[in-house]
Amino acid sequence: NSYYGLIFPKHKYNSHLQLISGSLTEPTFKVLGNRIPYTFHDVSSFADLFYCPQSKRFVAVTLLRNDNGQTRVNLFSLYGPPIADVGTTPVARAQTQSAFIWYAAAGAIVLLIAGYALYKRRKKVTVAAANSASPGKTTGTIAANGTAEAFETAAEPIVIKNSISLFGDLQIFDAEGNDVTKNLTPLTKELFLIILLYTIRWGRGITSEKLKEILWFDKTAESARNNRSVNIAKLKNVLDKLAACQIVKESGHWKVDINNQRVKVDYKDYLDIVNDKRKLDKQKISDLAKIIQRGNFLADVEYEWLDSFKSEISNEIIDTYLHFASSIDINDDPEFLIKLANYIFYFDPVNEEAMVLKCRSLISLGKHSIAKNAYDSFCREYKIIYGEDFEKNFNAILGQTAS
Repeated sequence: NSYYGLIFPKHKYNSHLQLISGSLTEPTFKVLGNRIPYTFHDVSSFADLFYCPQSKRFVAVTLLRNDNGQTRVNLFSLYGPPIADVGTTPVARAQTQSAFIWYAAAGAIVLLIAGYALYKRRKKVTVAAANSASPGKTTGTIAANGTAEAFETAAEPIVIKNSISLFGDLQIFDAEGNDVTKNLTPLTKELFLIILLYTIRWGRGITSEKLKEILWFDKTAESARNNRSVNIAKLKNVLDKLAACQIVKESGHWKVDINNQRVKVDYKDYLDIVNDKRKLDKQKISDLAKIIQRGNFLADVEYEWLDSFKSEISNEIIDTYLHFASSIDINDDPEFLIKLANYIFYFDPVNEEAMVLKCRSLISLGKHSIAKNAYDSFCREYKIIYGEDFEKNFNAILGQTAS
């Protein structure tokens, strides 16, 4: 007269799975064991629960498909019979000794297309932590011995050379792949960012007068000139470690002279995408997502002059995603449109167009409850930010998208 299952809160991204035992005759259930860290990501995630009678083990499987078409897999095993938790909160439960413990048994990153072939050949795959899933049924069995084998190989390190990353924290890598960002003083860092952004954004660089206005407004002309000369000399010493990147002065403007074929600057790649919306395609949208996945633009620094750059970038990213979304029929690629909506929410958590796009895309996939949950989460966030209720109800949103 009972069943076992996995539950999780769908309104959280960084969530958790919880094993429960429910009654088939009464509306009650018991919490069993400890929680599994869990990230819920709409239609890209999956979870299921299996039981092996021979070994008397429960096995939870979680899957997450990333933007590259790869799937991360985690297996967790629990010795039975499960015992109901006597604690009243997750914290209390974690602090008590449990007769059974969830063990992370294995995880793997595999290509969806090649996954089966890799399994058949028993090749080693990289173990990775699972980030998200959705609840599954208590069905199926595992191997007779109730165990799972894991083969692990070290991932090949990605060597970054001659690159300047501005999304997330500022990072500068020299020709040998060394991070030379730490060699910048606070003043030379700001000086470098000013010259670099003015060079890439407008092409002409920045004048000495404008530098004085921003950095040395309280100095005399001679003092500002001396400070500028000293710090530009320091900056040149750092940039000399990069191939084809140097500070120059042309036609009265200070510029960062960069060979874009040899030095990669993510801000330059970003501008190439957003400035030509007529040539947008799925690949460019995915490339844009890879650029911004490191974090907000120069998240580790705050300068008054930088605010306009940050605001412009956030608005351009949202406009680019919405522009491309408008060119796709929802029924043609709803999963990709859900990703676009999530990208927009990263910069604007109460963007109504993104919410409408996500809800209707989920409806197209038959995920009605998840669509309603996405709408409810939006309304909660809207109330927190604006202090008032969102006016349109769920049915009105769906009708709006259909019109």
